[in-house]
Parts: sequence; structure tokens; C-alpha cells
Amino acid sequence: MKKGKRRVDYIFYAAAFALAVVAWAFSGITFDKGMKDWRDGDLIVQQAPDVPVLPVFGDAENPPVHMGIITLTPDGPAVIEARDTVIETPLKAFLAAGYSKDYVVYRVPALDQTGAATVVAAARAMLGKPGDFFLDETHERLYSSELVRLAYLKAGLSVGRTDRLRVLARGNRNVEVQFGAKWLNSEPCRKRYLDSAQCWNTVGGYEVAPPQWIMADPQVAEVFATPAAPIALRIAQPTSMAGSGTQEQAPPALRP
Repeated sequence: MKKGKRRVDYIFYAAAFALAVVAWAFSGITFDKGMKDWRDGDLIVQQAPDVPVLPVFGDAENPPVHMGIITLTPDGPAVIEARDTVIETPLKAFLAAGYSKDYVVYRVPALDQTGAATVVAAARAMLGKPGDFFLDETHERLYSSELVRLAYLKAGLSVGRTDRLRVLARGNRNVEVQFGAKWLNSEPCRKRYLDSAQCWNTVGGYEVAPPQWIMADPQVAEVFATPAAPIALRIAQPTSMAGSGTQEQAPPALRP
């Protein structure tokens, strides 16, 4: 009787385990393929088409690249990022808001613990600042890679580089569409009573720091990538930015 009962128990537990495995497989949660060695100051990069900025960090085939700064909390890793405002987001929520669950992690090997604490503190000091749709140069509003550059400058490290927005936007139809729909929201253009072409001449002259050029900085090293991470998260200049820095783009064919 006891042997029979044990046999039934084994079958029951085996079946329960099998169901749990199946449920896990369809849940999208991974335990063996995720980043393990998180550190303060790490940079996490994903594609996030819903971040409210002019889409110069992507192209027709690739949603815009978005990045944030990792901070370790008692509840696990969180990401300080610039969206509608600068916020601190639990890692799971950050990934869920992306185009997919794929991501890449970058690290600055020269950043010691003191420097990492400085980066995180500087990023936290910017919490609540509004997002920056037009990617302007004032630092009153912030976009993702601008937040990263400013936080790292506080630790004495200059990462990435800049280029004019009109150069980064060259040939990017998505920028033309988004700018044409929202240029009237530009505060500098509105205050100066500029028309759409004049507004583009102003906005197009902004110096912008793309996430891709932070990723490509020799001081920055890739330390982890999910197996299906797209190439747009792992190379310096996606198609929309190839060769930029040498030519100016004419104002888009904007419609009033």
C-alpha cells in the first residue's frame, strides 16, 4: 500500500513539475540567460519606440535605441531613464516597456565604486526633469543618452560624442513626419514666432549625443547581450547614422 502511494506521489510531483516547466516556457521569463553581474552605473540599452523624442536614434527598419543607468536597490536592479520625465524604473518594468525583451548591457571598466556611486547620485539628482522631444541643448529637459553623458561627466568621464541633429536625421523619413506634426510645440520656435522651416533650422542645429556613440566609445565595453539582441543595439552607427558628420541635411519638406 505504501509503495503504491509513493508511486502515485512521484507521478503527481512529476506531472506538477512538468506543468510548471511548460508554464515557465510560455511565460517569457528566463533565469539562465539573463544578466547576473549587475553593477551600479552599468548602461542598459533596448529599442523603445514609445519614448517621446524625435526618432533620430533609429530608422525605418529599427525602432529608436533607448538607454538608462543601472542602480542596485534592495528590491533588485532599477533603471534611471528619461522618458516623459526622468524616472527610476524597476528593471522588469523597463524591459517590459521596450520593443522586445532583448537588451544589451555596457560598462565603463575604468569606473570604480566611488565613480559608480557618483554616476548614480548624479542621475538621481535629475529625477523629475521633463523629457526632451526636440533634443535641445539646454539640459533643462533630458533625453536618454544626454542623461547618461551628464551623469558620467560628474564622475569625470566624458562618454560618447555629439553631432548636429540635421546630420543625424539625414534621410530619416520618421523624423520628418514627427517634426512636421509637432514643431509648433517647440518652445524656442514658439517664442520667436518661427515658421516650420525656420524652426527646423533652429532645431536641426542642436548638438545631439546619440546612444549609439556612447555604445561605441572606446571607454565603454559590452558585457552582456540577450541571445536575440538585434544588431542595432550592438554596433556604433546603424544605417540611419552611417557616414553622418560630413554633410548637412536640407530642411525636411515640412507641411505647415
